[in-house]
Amino acid sequence: MRTIAVKGTGKVNTPPDTVEISLNIRSKDKEYSKSVEKSNKKIDSLKSKLMEIRFDEDALKTVNYNVYTEYDNIQNDKGVYQRVFSGYVCQHMMLLRLDFSSERLNETLIAIAESGADAELNISFTVRDRDALSRKVLESAVKNSKEKAKIICKAAGMKLGTIQNINYHVSDINTVSVSRYEVESALMSSKRAVNADMAMGASFSPEDIESGDEVTVLWEIE
Repeated sequence: MRTIAVKGTGKVNTPPDTVEISLNIRSKDKEYSKSVEKSNKKIDSLKSKLMEIRFDEDALKTVNYNVYTEYDNIQNDKGVYQRVFSGYVCQHMMLLRLDFSSERLNETLIAIAESGADAELNISFTVRDRDALSRKVLESAVKNSKEKAKIICKAAGMKLGTIQNINYHVSDINTVSVSRYEVESALMSSKRAVNADMAMGASFSPEDIESGDEVTVLWEIE
């Protein structure tokens, strides 16, 4: 049996339908319990504001929760630096997902600002059904392999037969747009909520998500 192995490249462009907002909420106090209490109050206020704009109570998901000690290097009278305890830091990293629209994103960012949580944000644009996107990319890769194989066989005066083997190494397919939406940290303070309202009113259209993958197909040739 004569065969030919052809590598197919799948490429799919998909408009984002989901926004993921990563929130880093940080509280600090000399007492452990007060540090945790401050963090809990920020999160309760944040959840309350989000529920006012029609988010479910459990919309915020914890990604990482950590309480650690922090120290300062202070120079004493003799010019020697000493490591001095400065407090307990409670760091709560959370994730909020929402369907994408400029209006909904702006509304959500304003609510976060008005909550007083002073959260550091990272905003990305993705798709909710990542498995469906992966399937489209793989289908495109197999189709590309077949198209290439047909061209090669036709040029060589041969006929393309059936598939004998498929070689695929699982890889991470890109599911995130290259577009970034950045918000200055100061705008996320409750004292600046009015300014945040003004700053976040612009329409925003993220780039399509460019996803690709490869698969090698072994074809019989006649």
